[in-house]
Amino acid sequence: MTRKNGSDAFKLNYRLGSKNYLYLNLMIGFERTLRLYDLRGDSKYFGPHYMRRLGRALGSRLEVGQYLAVSGDNRESTEPLKRALIKAVNETGVHVLDLGMTPTPVTYLANFLVEDPAVAGSVMITASHCEKHENGMKIVVNQRPLCGDQLKSLALDALNDNWRIADTPGTRQLHNINPQYNRIVDRTVDRMRGSMNREVLATVVIDGGHGLIGPRASKVYERDLGLYTHKLYCSPDRSFSAHSPDPSRKLNMINLASTVASYQESAILGLAFDGDGDRLSVVDGNGRIYFGPELTTLF
Repeated sequence: MTRKNGSDAFKLNYRLGSKNYLYLNLMIGFERTLRLYDLRGDSKYFGPHYMRRLGRALGSRLEVGQYLAVSGDNRESTEPLKRALIKAVNETGVHVLDLGMTPTPVTYLANFLVEDPAVAGSVMITASHCEKHENGMKIVVNQRPLCGDQLKSLALDALNDNWRIADTPGTRQLHNINPQYNRIVDRTVDRMRGSMNREVLATVVIDGGHGLIGPRASKVYERDLGLYTHKLYCSPDRSFSAHSPDPSRKLNMINLASTVASYQESAILGLAFDGDGDRLSVVDGNGRIYFGPELTTLF
């Protein structure tokens, strides 16, 4: 069977009846969710068997006694997927630092910020900017993202029972990474304050997309930088009731653009974030929308 989504990263060939029904479902699940740089797709494919196998395969790539940081977004399907993954990783003798519900950039930084104990990798359970019925995983091992052939190899290990079960299981520990992350934010804010014109009372309009980044962004601009903020959909909502958390779609930017325009000259910009906080689009004071590729070119 060849994937239908246009990627040739993962191809499976089998004859119906050559494996049991559960195994075939797992094959289809990996086939439909494996992408070049993450695992992502309809959450119906991320069942308990999928997560158990993937967690065991991933844990077996780390040494017994090492630590894996795990976090997730605010989707309805994320928490049960996270629990299943953590249990499977623990079965391999690997400890888990549970970061709770954090944006993807914060989870990535755990690979560099957490030193006691040091982590050997991280998993962020999220479908990023995709629709509410989807989910996925972004995986880092030894401070490098798992992608391409490495992800394919992990999926094949999961399918072929290529894992270990340790005599002594690992543990799950809650870890609050926010103090470490906030110190980085504070240093950035200090640099920004030095270049700001305090005579201008400006408004920043923030569309949080009902994801995780809205409350954090509001705090930075309002409390730390002293700007006025107009908040759109900054409260996390598992159903993403206002619009899908994808700021790269023009349809999702219309409300933000019109709100910025309504402030006329007092609104300096609008910011739109995706569900897990690693994607941004911007609206300038004239209502023009700048999507990710343009922002990359400009900055």
